[in-house]
Amino acid sequence: MKQRNRLTPAQHIELGSLLKAAQRNLETAAMLTRRFGRLSQELFELSDRLTGPRSFLERCLIQQVGDDAMVDGVHCRDVYFGLEVEDA
Repeated sequence: MKQRNRLTPAQHIELGSLLKAAQRNLETAAMLTRRFGRLSQELFELSDRLTGPRSFLERCLIQQVGDDAMVDGVHCRDVYFGLEVEDA
């Protein structure tokens, strides 16, 4: 992977947060539109389609940070797939 194509660890954390929020929002919209059948199904499918890019980005981050797979005390898997931690 070329250096210019890399995100910083902080950018990975921000992007992971955005993608997790996007997926949650699509799932919420799908639940709210269940009465419309096909629309709800399409929103759920869009939500599911975010998994592939998130997996790719997770692999890029692991490759970047090395064997310990940790970024700011957070495992790389949690950057893209873990629960969001609300600031108190």
